[in-house]
Amino acid sequence: MFVSVGDRLENKSNKAPEEEILARLVQIAGSEVMDVTLKASEIIEKNNDKAMELIYAYDATLGGTGVYLMKEKRKLGVYRALSYVKMSMNNPNAVNLTRFAAFSACAYIEALLKKVVHTWFWEKIRPDGLPLGVLLYRYKKHLPPELYENLNWLTKNIYNPAKHNTHFENDENEPENYFSITDSIATYFICRKLGLELERLMGKSQEELESE
Repeated sequence: MFVSVGDRLENKSNKAPEEEILARLVQIAGSEVMDVTLKASEIIEKNNDKAMELIYAYDATLGGTGVYLMKEKRKLGVYRALSYVKMSMNNPNAVNLTRFAAFSACAYIEALLKKVVHTWFWEKIRPDGLPLGVLLYRYKKHLPPELYENLNWLTKNIYNPAKHNTHFENDENEPENYFSITDSIATYFICRKLGLELERLMGKSQEELESE
């Protein structure tokens, strides 16, 4: 049976272990963010407000548009998905919304990459219906090597498992794709850093990205 490139790139896979996700987080964003991630993860179930204060405070240091700007009002355009991250984390049931939070963070990257493609007109292919893995495969040569490698890791180890494996996080059998609250917070910060790189490549303002 013929299997397309898109099918191969979108195959289900298991989530990276928490240790690998944290190591990638430090590689991309530095050691300070791991401390924030671990502290917020530890208290988010008992004191959600305090955990979100930690997340907001670090998020603000990154600049750009993040959940720290969504305390009162959600953002639209490419930032719509980040609003879903905020809704998932700033929630009494946050520990059971971890897969959705991780997927939403990746969806922000997917939306941004589609905008990059539209901006640069790389190929005569409309990217709107293409998932993240296929977009990366098509446009690899146009991305800086380190950015491509990080996005490729994100796709295989976070995005695909979060998108395709939809077991409930509180399944007593803890399926292999289980996302911990640490996984989801780390994924958010990974996506924020990679998203800022993509935004710089585009050269569009945050206002333009929010309005599209």
